[in-house]
This record gives sequence, C-alpha cells and structure tokens, in this order.
Amino acid sequence: MNKVNHNIEELLTKSGIERLELPMPKNALGHVNVYFIRQNDHVWIIDSGMRAPEHQALIKEKIDSYTVDGTKIDALIITHYHPDHIGWTGWVKDYTGCKFYMSEKEWFMGRWLATDKTDDYLEIVRSFYYMHGFDDEIAALCTSYFEASRPSFPPLPSREKTLKQGHQIALVENNYDVFTVTGHSPEHVCLYDRDNNILFSIDAVLEFVTPNVSTWAFSPHDNPLQSFKEDLERLGQALEEDCLVLPGHGKPFFNGKKRIREILKHHERREDKILKILSYSDHALSIADFIKDIYNREFSCIDWVFGIGEAYSHLNYLESTNKIERVEQKTKESTIVQWASL
Repeated sequence: MNKVNHNIEELLTKSGIERLELPMPKNALGHVNVYFIRQNDHVWIIDSGMRAPEHQALIKEKIDSYTVDGTKIDALIITHYHPDHIGWTGWVKDYTGCKFYMSEKEWFMGRWLATDKTDDYLEIVRSFYYMHGFDDEIAALCTSYFEASRPSFPPLPSREKTLKQGHQIALVENNYDVFTVTGHSPEHVCLYDRDNNILFSIDAVLEFVTPNVSTWAFSPHDNPLQSFKEDLERLGQALEEDCLVLPGHGKPFFNGKKRIREILKHHERREDKILKILSYSDHALSIADFIKDIYNREFSCIDWVFGIGEAYSHLNYLESTNKIERVEQKTKESTIVQWASL
C-alpha cells in the first residue's frame, strides 16, 4: 500500500467510514460503492447498489456484521435515483427498520420510473432520436436501452426526511452539510464533513471520468449543464484544497477542489469543439450529422444513449448563451432539429 492509499485508509478508519465495493461486470465503471458510516453504536448507509442478488447478499453481510453486536442502522441516504444506487432501498429499510432520506426531485423521478409502464414513454424516446436526425437503426437501438432499463427501477418507499441544499444532518459526533448538484441527475445529494474535510461526492465528482450530464427526451428543453456548472462551482468553493472525495465509482481520492476545476474545464473544451464544428459548416447541422466528430470513437449502445444526451445538453447550454441557434426543418412527416453558429 503506497503512502497516499495508507493515508486514505487511515482517515476513513478514524472517521468510521467503510466502503463496500459492489461489482458491475457489464458496466465500464466496473463497480459501484456503498458507504457505511459508524459512530459509536449507530450506522448510516449511503446508497444501496443495483438490483442484483449478489449486491443484496453483500449488503446484507455487511449490515449483519454491524448489528450482531447490537449496533443500530439509523438511516439510509440515497444520493440519486439511478438504478445502480437505489436497487435495494426498500429492502434495506424493511430489513433494518432504518429511516430513509432522499432529495425531493430524485425521489419523485425514481418513483415515476418505477411506476410508469405506459408505452407512450418509449414513443417519446423514439421520436426524440428521429427528431435529431438519427435513422431507424440508431433510434431503435437507443430506445431498446430505455426499454431494457425500466425493470431496474424498484419502487421507492416513503421518506422520513427530504434532503435539501443548505441542510445539515448530524450523526452523533459528526455534522454533514448537504449540497445538491443538478446535472447528472435532478437533485443529486453530496455530503460534506467539514471537520474531517471529507466529501461524499458519489456521482457528482468522479476521478477518472466526468459525470454524464444529459438532456433527455422527456425534457428536451432543459439546460442541465448550466445548473451542473453553477452547483459544482458552489460545491468547489466550499471545499478545502486537500479534500478527500468518496465517489460512487472508483476509489477514494484527494484534491476534490482540483478535480472539480478539471471537470468544469472539460466541459469548456467540449463546448469549444462543438462551436468549431458548427462554425466550419455553411449550413445548419443535426446532432446526427456531427456526433462522431465530437467523440472520435466507435459507439456501443450505451455510448450512443449517453453521447447523444450529453451533446444535446451542451447544445442547449450554448443556445442559452446566444452562441448558437436552434433551426427546425419541418416536413409533412416530421420535424428535424438542427443547429447553427451565430
């Protein structure tokens, strides 16, 4: 173990934090983290993995290792509604009798995706890809991803507490400031322990990849990238320079403030690249016309879904700053959305 890793483990042990790494073999991220915070005879859990039996078994084993000596599981905090973080929420609450905390928008989004089984949802998704210039093959491929994902959203139980920006929650000796970050999801919760300079960033700040920030078919005029930038800047201003970051994927790492600056710079470079592509064209372009020029690589199904979504969020952001304009080409059969530089 090198010195940095030793220091991280020492700080986690001192703070009563354990990280449970749950494998995701079919996902490029490799695993998802569930965190346990222990203070005296009280434990909080952050997130609940994905709805896979092996995740449930590993979470149960960890819970049992605490409760065997009478330690109480006080609360489960779910940071955002994505299926790799909410999988066993209801089960953990029932099994331990703990309280359940989540932000309002994340809870409502998770509940909607778990309960909405109407076919018009998929038709909206399919139409979205046609509207942006994609052919039958890509539209069907991306729609199939959303259809296959629907069973991954389990019903969410009622909440004992709604987490909001500016809240502070206490676990025995430690106080955690609540920060919410819009963009990767509608109201992603991060927790910051100022006294120990530890941030549970989960998916708002990752070390080796930038969190996906997408505009989706069911809210095509949203501007999540602007909110993401503003919220991430606010979070970065609150952190100490050598902050220890506990992400949702990957291992803990130091220098959260620096990593936030890198993520914001990444989006600036992406915006510049899109502006350059549009400025070189003598006519308006659909996303389908230039999507591969942005990323310069071959796409899998999930790359198409998240690549298109993130490109669209950059386009909506650039439109909001009056650097590009949206051009709608209407025919009898359909409308194609295109973009041109100003």
